[in-house]
Amino acid sequence: MLGRKKGRRVAEAVIRDAGEEEARLSDSPDGGGDFKVEAAAAAEEARRVVAAAEAAAGRAEGAAEEALLAERREPEDLTDRAFRRITEEAVIVETPDGAKAEIPEGTRRRLAEELAGSRISGLLGGGRTKKPVSGNRPASAFPDGGPYRIAALDFETANGYRGSPCAIGIVLSDNGKVIHKERRLFRPPEGVDEFDEFNIDLHGITPFMVKHKPRYGEVLPDILEVIGSRPVVSHNAAFDMGVIRDACDTSGISRPSLTYICTLVLSRTVLDLPSYTLPIVAAELGIPLEDHHEPLTDAEAAARILFLLAERSGTDINTLLKPVRLGYMRPDEWSGCKKKRYGRRRGGGGSGPEIPETNLQAYDNFFYGKNIVLTGKLPYDITRQVAWEKIALLGGNPNKNITRKTDLLVIGEWNAWNLSADGYSLKYKKAEALRADGIKIETLSGLDFLALLEDEVAEAERMEVKAGEAVSP
Repeated sequence: MLGRKKGRRVAEAVIRDAGEEEARLSDSPDGGGDFKVEAAAAAEEARRVVAAAEAAAGRAEGAAEEALLAERREPEDLTDRAFRRITEEAVIVETPDGAKAEIPEGTRRRLAEELAGSRISGLLGGGRTKKPVSGNRPASAFPDGGPYRIAALDFETANGYRGSPCAIGIVLSDNGKVIHKERRLFRPPEGVDEFDEFNIDLHGITPFMVKHKPRYGEVLPDILEVIGSRPVVSHNAAFDMGVIRDACDTSGISRPSLTYICTLVLSRTVLDLPSYTLPIVAAELGIPLEDHHEPLTDAEAAARILFLLAERSGTDINTLLKPVRLGYMRPDEWSGCKKKRYGRRRGGGGSGPEIPETNLQAYDNFFYGKNIVLTGKLPYDITRQVAWEKIALLGGNPNKNITRKTDLLVIGEWNAWNLSADGYSLKYKKAEALRADGIKIETLSGLDFLALLEDEVAEAERMEVKAGEAVSP
């Protein structure tokens, strides 16, 4: 399973590096001396540790699986129970020579989430993301009407967990003119710092590149100093702000206070596109994006998008921002950047024996009242049934097939990165044909869909808390 395989790969890498160092020292004029002995000892120690860790992981997985089979509870209860059993069975690993080693809490939590069927913290029960609570949303990002000074940023992550940042691009822009930009590499928080091949293929950042860098918690103060009091701008801020929240929680540090603007949300208010991913919006506005997923490139593109949307609309930034609610983050609360909506809406409905009933009492949100179709495999092995249930909970209408009434098509992770490529599903081709016939159907990548879904579920919980407080004596 995941814990054993990844743990073994890490240990094998240590063994390989130690062996290579031993061989290199053997070729040196003095045969390596004491250093050769140390290298050989390190290799042998790594072999002993991997054997003990593998056995412990096996015991932990067995215990957790037994617990999951014994009780059928909600996902968050399953995750918590699996985590407790893993902790009881294998928090301390004992090597054959009597040495002690502790399995990091983050590793135990991720294994528990895997066994409970989820790697999306907060959305399906990972337990790391705190839901937003009632608070005061900033009235304006630029209360004096300008100058428009912003800090655009973009994160890249080491693996599928959103709280595993390994790089950031920061661009400071004054009235559309870039005055400072920087790119930083760092290690993700301890326990969630393994690199997935999928992520490496996206951004090209490897474990070796961050091996000697400080961790996220150590560089965050420097990042916040660069940002200062400027509002943050990001394309798909639901992801980047989620990175900050989850990485802070995993690191055991306080979340910062930020006000932020999402250019993806703004793009929906100005442009009419089949999708609002960064490459498509950038192409529409004439912004070159030669190295997508390079954090500095993406951050600079987000900064340019903000000002070009205002130019396209023939207005200033404050007027451009009127249709949206600013996002904000505080140490104990947060709320996303969203298009303004008012009250609850009613209407719509799903059909089909496997599709859950739409919650007509849901608070208004991005998914409410929309007919939504999924195609392809969702990231992190999230099942279609689970996604349908969350959509229906938010008042959306899950549908199995594309029709002229379809509003949104969610494309699985393997198809979403290059919307101009061949080889799409029949659902995608049908949606494109309907778009050519004048039907407006938006497409959304699986990753963007899950990030937005998590934010909307949390926002709905926040609204319920506020409603409860309003009627309390």
